[in-house]
Amino acid sequence: MGRLFIFSTIMFVFLLGLFPSVTSAHDNDSIAFTDISIKGNVIKFVIQIDMYDIRVEATPENPDVGDKTSEAYDRFVKESHDPVEKYLLSNIELYADDLPLKGKLTQLSQVDKEDQNQPFAEAVLEYPVENSPQKFELDYNLVFERDSYHVNYVNVALGDLKANAVFVSELHELRIGQMSLPYTLEHFFLLGLKHVLTLFESIILIALLIIGRKSVKQLAAALFVFLGIYSLTLILAGLQLLNLPDHFIHSIIALSIFIVSLYTLLSKKKNLYLWLAGGFGFFYGFGYAEGLAGLKSDGGHKIYSVLAYTVGIGAAVSIIALILYLVLHFVLKVKNLFSWILKTLLLFGIVWFIVRAFF
Repeated sequence: MGRLFIFSTIMFVFLLGLFPSVTSAHDNDSIAFTDISIKGNVIKFVIQIDMYDIRVEATPENPDVGDKTSEAYDRFVKESHDPVEKYLLSNIELYADDLPLKGKLTQLSQVDKEDQNQPFAEAVLEYPVENSPQKFELDYNLVFERDSYHVNYVNVALGDLKANAVFVSELHELRIGQMSLPYTLEHFFLLGLKHVLTLFESIILIALLIIGRKSVKQLAAALFVFLGIYSLTLILAGLQLLNLPDHFIHSIIALSIFIVSLYTLLSKKKNLYLWLAGGFGFFYGFGYAEGLAGLKSDGGHKIYSVLAYTVGIGAAVSIIALILYLVLHFVLKVKNLFSWILKTLLLFGIVWFIVRAFF
């Protein structure tokens, strides 16, 4: 009986060896090569990574994951764009001048590396930037959880910022460059100027305050309250001292167009603009703060970054208000145009609120 048991055990181990698992099928080194460069206003992140590694990590449920034929490799690069993009962007974080970058996968292909005996996948990620950064950071976390011996050779050439690094499981972060205070103030001021246009609802709200004004004094007071309140919440949100859900914020901002349009159309006294400007300005501050989402707190100039950004927003809002005032001063002289504009904005406010709140 004992001999039968020993014989059965030996046969079982032998047969098990005939069917190796996918996770044990990797006979080559877990290795990657990364080149990071900048062209125009785009940072290009090119990674050449062992084909087995990227297939197992990005598409672990794929039945072809252990197939080492060229046909299987072709199918992978043609059909796996979305899972590869999701995996890479979830495990690679790039920061330029203390702000996180948002990228996308623009190319996925198979390549052969000189002096390497295994197939590689080449993925190209592109990250839009405002300018060539003075400070760059990279957090890399591919493969390490499955293979602690994974190695990535990194080369960075971003204008004056140049570096080489070797990422291993114990060290897979890179920090190069530093922002000066003058550069920080200028960079974030310009960022604030540009970001105003992304929150187009604020432009509509300012236009409504101008249309509904009873006097220049009332308009100036409403704009002053709006700027003051949103600046306060913007600073608190930018410093991560105050936070509200994004969906709620965008819903309230959309609702502001409807409410202020309705009030301007129906109210005869028009004495609540200060309250409307202040109340909705509170939420617009959170909307503007999205331009600082992910701002790193270890940069040394965070408070200056937030303040410069806030001043940039304020300058842009003031310029927009002046331009709208001059334009609407003449446009509203056209007969019946006042009522037509308000009804159009009222309808838009309803639709936009429904979209923001329920979709």
